[in-house]
Amino acid sequence: MGPFFLSISFFPSWYTHNMIASVTGTIQAKGDRFLIVENGGLGYQIFVTPAVLATAKTNDTITLFTYHHVSEGAQDLYGFLSTGDVVFYELLLSISSVGPKTALNVMSIATIDELKTAIQHGDPTLLT
Repeated sequence: MGPFFLSISFFPSWYTHNMIASVTGTIQAKGDRFLIVENGGLGYQIFVTPAVLATAKTNDTITLFTYHHVSEGAQDLYGFLSTGDVVFYELLLSISSVGPKTALNVMSIATIDELKTAIQHGDPTLLT
C-alpha cells in the first residue's frame, strides 16, 4: 500500500480540521520570513520562524506541518517542524488579539520550552 493508506491517527485528533496539514517538498527559494516549497509542480509560500529559516537550504527536501489561515483577504500557510509546534502555535492563536503573524513572532523570540516556562512562572521578560 502507498502513503495514501496511512492511518489519520498518525496526527493528533485536533489536526484533522486543517485543510493542508503538512507539505513535503523541495525548498525552491527563501524569503526573509518564508520558504517556497515545491510539491507536485506547485510552489507553496510557507511562513516559518527564523530558526526554521536558518536551517533550511535551497534544493533540500523538507516536511513542514502547517497551519492554514484563511481570511477575507488572504490564505496563508504557517509551517513548523513538528506537530507539537503547531499545537503551541494554535494555543497562542486562542489568546485574544493574537493573530497568525503575532503568534509566529512570539515563537521566534525563544524556544517553545523557554516560552512555556516563562508562561508557567508568569515571567513576561521574554515578551518585553
